[in-house]
Parts: sequence; C-alpha cells; structure tokens
Amino acid sequence: TYGLKGWALSTYYPKPELRECGDFDCYLGADFAKGNEIAIANGAQFDPHDYRHSHIYYKGLTIENHQYFLPIRGNDRNKRLEQYLQAVIPSEKRIENSNVYYPSPQFHALFIILHMLQHFLHENITLRHMLDWTYFVNAEKENIDWREFNVKCEEAGATRFVEALNHICTQHMGLDLNSTLLKADSRYADKILKDTLEQSSRHVSGVSGLWKTRYMKVRNIIEQRWKFNEVYDRNFVQHMLQTAIGIACDRNVRL
Repeated sequence: TYGLKGWALSTYYPKPELRECGDFDCYLGADFAKGNEIAIANGAQFDPHDYRHSHIYYKGLTIENHQYFLPIRGNDRNKRLEQYLQAVIPSEKRIENSNVYYPSPQFHALFIILHMLQHFLHENITLRHMLDWTYFVNAEKENIDWREFNVKCEEAGATRFVEALNHICTQHMGLDLNSTLLKADSRYADKILKDTLEQSSRHVSGVSGLWKTRYMKVRNIIEQRWKFNEVYDRNFVQHMLQTAIGIACDRNVRL
C-alpha cells in the first residue's frame, strides 16, 4: 500500500501532527479491486464513487482507494502522464513504523503538482498545499530528476502554474530552489495568491453526489475561466468540450 499526499507529506513538517489531514489516499496498484473487497468483508462502508477511486468509510476514516491518479477519461495526454506516474511510483521506504510505503520522490513531485493544478482549475488551492510543496521540495530535492520533472510539467500544461507557485513559496514560505532546475515566475503569482487567500471559488471537495460535483466544477470553471485562459495551456471552452466528449465516449476507461 502506498500512502499519497496527507500522511506521507506530513512527515516533512517540523511538527507532523500539526499538518491537518482529511482522508487517507492510497494506491494498491493491480490490487485496487481486491482492496475494495477486503474493506467490504471487514465491515467498511463502500462507495464506488467514480472511475478514478473508490471511497471506503471505516471507523471514522475516509479512504480514497485510487485506481488512477489523474482524470484520464477522453484525455490522451493525461493517459500518457498516468502511465508515467504508475511506472515511477515504486519505493521501498515505509512511512514511520507502518506497513504503508512512501511513493518515490519522482512520483510525488509530479503528482503533488498535478493534483494541486486540478484543485486550482476547478475550485481553490490552500496555503496548506503551498506548504506541502515547500517542505517536500526542501527535503527531497536531491532525490528528484528535475529535468524530467520539468519536461512532464510542460507536457501537462503545468509550467506556468508551478513557476508561479515557486515564486509564492520562495517569497513567503522558505522554499529553497538551490540544487534544483526549478524556476520561479512572478507573472501570475499575485493573482494566484489572492485567489487562494480569498477562496474565490466554491469548494467541490466533500460535496456528495457525482452530478452535483460536476455541476459545481462547471460553474467554477465558467466564473474563474482566467485560470484556464492565463495559467493553463488550454482555454476553458476546450477543457469543457474535452470533458463532455470523454464522459460521452470514453465510458469504459482504459489506459
């Protein structure tokens, strides 16, 4: 079992117990379905949720069991990036004294950014996301192929976003870019920071109901379309059309 995001990232903080965690994101590789079956057999509540991950509720904990890391439906670019992430995740390092493994730093660097980018485009990111990136990079910078990371960010359309994020984090949070090939760019930094502090979009995370979630995402995209038109490499009309075509034509998602 690989632990993603919250718990794994909290261990980079000076006081890990102060890094708030919501649910537990995990990845079981080829055992995705087996993990669901074991949870149900042990009395957990199960929600298939969507094609990317299931929701498992057990003793007050919400578990997101990931089959995929990215929204790949109808999106060939994300399917290629998904294949890359699945290929580079292996690691033998365990989180604290558990039987749960850290993902490789190469995986986590790109996954953190692409996950954060999805939050930014469809709702908001938070200061916690920025602190996660700061503490992670400062701790793992020597263990990441930054040239490859930059190539994948360019492929994902995330370059402007990550460079603005780097500017915010170096200016305000202590991010150290020495020994990396990362760049910081101030062009969109103030606008992204203002959006983060004001929480300008409606939050989608935690909303129940798949179609209600989709409705809120579409509403946010239209109201905050500058995020696509200025920071992302595809405008919001292209994105919405691709998403709609994917839902209609790529029902049985496969890599």
